[in-house]
Amino acid sequence: MTVSRGADVLDVWHWRNPPPQGNDLRGAFYGQGLFLLVGDAGALVTSPDAVTWVNREPATSRSLFAGVVGNGLFVAVGTNGIILTSTDGASWSMRNSPTTNALRGVAFANGLFVAVGRSGTILTSANGTDWSSQVSGASRHLASIAQGDSVFVTVGASGTILSSTDGTNWISRSSAGVNLNGITFKGDTFLAVGDTGIILGSTNGADWIVRGQPSTANILAVTHSDEAFVAVDNFGGALYSTNGTFWLAHYLGPTNSFTGVAYGAGQYVAVATNGFIFSSPNGTNWSRSNPGCFANLRDVLYAGQFVTVGEQGTIMTSSNGVNWLVQNSGVTNTLSAIAHGADKFVAVGYSGLVLSSPDAATWTSQSSGTNIYLTGVAYGGGAFAAVGSPADIFRSTDGVNWVRTLSTNGGFEGITFGGGMFVAVGSGQRLLTSPDGVNWTPRAAPTPTVTLYTVAYGNGTFVSAGFPGTYFRVSSDGINWSNQPSGFGGSISGVTYANGSFVAAADNGVLLTSPDGITWAQRPQRASKNLWSVAYGAGTYVLVGVNGTILQSDSAIPAILAGKYQSGEGFQLSLMGEVGRSYRLQTATDLASANWADLVTLTNASPASQFTDAAATNFPSRFYRAVSP
Repeated sequence: MTVSRGADVLDVWHWRNPPPQGNDLRGAFYGQGLFLLVGDAGALVTSPDAVTWVNREPATSRSLFAGVVGNGLFVAVGTNGIILTSTDGASWSMRNSPTTNALRGVAFANGLFVAVGRSGTILTSANGTDWSSQVSGASRHLASIAQGDSVFVTVGASGTILSSTDGTNWISRSSAGVNLNGITFKGDTFLAVGDTGIILGSTNGADWIVRGQPSTANILAVTHSDEAFVAVDNFGGALYSTNGTFWLAHYLGPTNSFTGVAYGAGQYVAVATNGFIFSSPNGTNWSRSNPGCFANLRDVLYAGQFVTVGEQGTIMTSSNGVNWLVQNSGVTNTLSAIAHGADKFVAVGYSGLVLSSPDAATWTSQSSGTNIYLTGVAYGGGAFAAVGSPADIFRSTDGVNWVRTLSTNGGFEGITFGGGMFVAVGSGQRLLTSPDGVNWTPRAAPTPTVTLYTVAYGNGTFVSAGFPGTYFRVSSDGINWSNQPSGFGGSISGVTYANGSFVAAADNGVLLTSPDGITWAQRPQRASKNLWSVAYGAGTYVLVGVNGTILQSDSAIPAILAGKYQSGEGFQLSLMGEVGRSYRLQTATDLASANWADLVTLTNASPASQFTDAAATNFPSRFYRAVSP
């Protein structure tokens, strides 16, 4: 019996919070009984009913902006000319594209797919697989496309409007000069929406008039049902009209920057930045479709369980990295860092905030004796040490009683303990070491001067990074430091060492890894938001960051498949593997067979799952293996 695993665990990540995912969503459409939402970092989310949402495995890390269904095929388009197709909305394939320009809109009608995008780009395809470039005669960006009455109409920057009856020959039409961002067709009317709340209408795609200006914000998308038009803007506005002229505005808050809207299955669905999804049965009453914690998460650790802390006093815990509970911290201040030692969790944050807990569930506020912003905390040598900005350092042997051990200029950002010493880092390339958290010695860091946000220790090596993140600072003794190129220029906010690798969390969802702190590689992106911290435990990595982002890697612990014959019952299989992971048990009559057949699919609710193959006695010999996914 065998177990088959796929890619390196650091290349495969699963969204745990917010559900179903937290990347900015850029577009929504409905077809073949399915809503499909697309967005940054290749986000693909589906639902049959606007209630239950499933995050699909991305086929790209590029941003996706729009999609359509035609001839039984889903098509999604995005940056760098990306074109993806799927027959079911779940499994996606990359298609060759004749352009590297961003594609912002796509439509299907009369047996033809038409995609539009940057610099007047227009592509056509009869099957969604093979695409050809067309001459649009336009140089400005095209943002959206619709078809009605046998006419394709695309709209874009500076009021650009083009129409075509065949997708090949295009005619420029005159309009208002503002950016037009979306278009739809209902009945006998094209409706285009744009910046400063402008709405234009046309009955033929050639002649356009202003139909209204119900918002001062930028209207980014529009859709329709049989009864009404619904448009959304970038300031939380959902606009409703039965005729395209008179509009009723509903504002859901400026934090809901809407980017797309679709209608299907009796529901309107609006999508926004931060992965927000709203639904409405009538276009006027809206509710959030994806609950979750959306507070920025600043730090995470593993000490028998995962614990992450962040803004608004947020504390979340998980025994397995899959299922997370929000704990009551009793505070609303930002928590910036967390440490564990002497059977106690200690979290620190704004205004000198210190919380302690024996179990990460029940928290007690402690007096730190300061009101500065505490930015980091670590445990080692029988004591906690906390750093802050301004550049003060505090020490405690119990997490309750704190003493200031250093006060200097500038600010500290991070601290760790390893190799028998504390290392604290901060602004102006600040680097200090201490054997006990009491006596501190400044160390020289190599130029150029940067702000160091984070520091970690592993395998006899200290690694520190910050902004700009062009170099990692690396040292074997905490005293002598060297520059090692990262291949990345943004902020690097978190780093840890575990399972034979340094892993660094960075801006824009970037993840960097190194076996030794010297040679670094960038991993495929699953998130587009800034990542701020990373931890390892129970055989898996967890990343946290902006907008409540929690990502979990595949398990680094190999699964084990065992079995034994049970008289009168069959062959009993026991699969020990990652909790929450799905495995397919397969069978074959000989090991050389290329025709392994699925026997059953199991999702481990606990570390071990069992299944009895009652048909095993019908075969002279039978082989088993577990495959994931």
